[in-house]
Amino acid sequence: MPVWPDGNKLSGLERFEKRYRNNFHASATFPLVFQPFIYSSSIDPVFCLYYFTGMSSNVQWGIIATGDIAHTFASQFSRVPGATLLGVGSRSAQRAEEFARTYGIPRSYGSYRALVDDPAIDAVYIATPHNLHYENTLMALEAGKAVLCEKPFALNAVQAREMVNRAREKNLFCMEAMWARFNPAFEKALELLEEHALGTITDVHADFSIYIPYDPVRRWYNPELGGGSLLDVGVYPLWLSHRLLGMPKNIHSSMAFASNGVDEKDAIICEYAGGAGAVLTSGFRGVGDRTACITGTKASLIFHSCWHRATKLTLHPRNGKDQTFSFSPQSQGLHNETRHVTECLVGGKKESDAVSFASTIEIMEMMDSVRARHNLRYPGK
Repeated sequence: MPVWPDGNKLSGLERFEKRYRNNFHASATFPLVFQPFIYSSSIDPVFCLYYFTGMSSNVQWGIIATGDIAHTFASQFSRVPGATLLGVGSRSAQRAEEFARTYGIPRSYGSYRALVDDPAIDAVYIATPHNLHYENTLMALEAGKAVLCEKPFALNAVQAREMVNRAREKNLFCMEAMWARFNPAFEKALELLEEHALGTITDVHADFSIYIPYDPVRRWYNPELGGGSLLDVGVYPLWLSHRLLGMPKNIHSSMAFASNGVDEKDAIICEYAGGAGAVLTSGFRGVGDRTACITGTKASLIFHSCWHRATKLTLHPRNGKDQTFSFSPQSQGLHNETRHVTECLVGGKKESDAVSFASTIEIMEMMDSVRARHNLRYPGK
């Protein structure tokens, strides 16, 4: 049996059912002539899907901005089937041209508006600083483009709701780029949870603490750009606890601030109905262990560092031996979420089941609650 690029050892049937079946409307049909290929154990169903169905086999993508995360996105794009990276837009025509040359992108634009106005572009990846996510997403939606917007989706829940409402009004796909959700380690964790291997979840612990020297000009510490630990790295542990336990009944938190008032360290405790809890830490002041642990009544599951792109999981059962699951470093990356969005677009979906509108808004509400406790505001908001 083949080992696919994401590390799964599945038959073609298992792989197809797991990855694709839920991405298509119930009315979608798959002609008998190519079903043997899809259900083959030696042919990747994604090839069959795009080659035989005649569905938009080539989603045309564009990137807004040319910063670090845009480089990561572009460098991994070749691993996304059924998609072409057609264009990149920047506020500087020169930067856009240089970026396009680096990654062999056919088109470059000297403004974000020029990119979204190109009728050949189907979907846009928004890689601008936090403070621009709201306006760039609305601009792309108004131009009729599907959107994958970097996290955090917005600066606050008010903006997030407006972005979601606009996507619904325009009948367009839109999703927050929570790439950790699509990495193989988390996919495996979901399988274990569905199998009730952990029993009832009682606690979640997650850390995302890194060291970034103070520089009020760069985005991490720049309030004008929506800088700070909570929005930049604190969103990851909050996403994990929300994905596993939902909305808490109470949130307690502490924050430490840089000299310019930007939060550079956050500690959050969430209390849930039924007694479950989450302890979540993040920051720029020092290097944490960046592990995560899900504790259940039957077992615990440890995501080894760095948990959001873990290459190793350990299941520690109450009775029995530990089990370790390993994943190749090459299986992690932004290409997983881009592939998911491409599949959603091919299937005609307007919202992701994996990163839903409701979850994005609720996590933003959690962050709003934490900021309100510490009177943390962004300029003009």
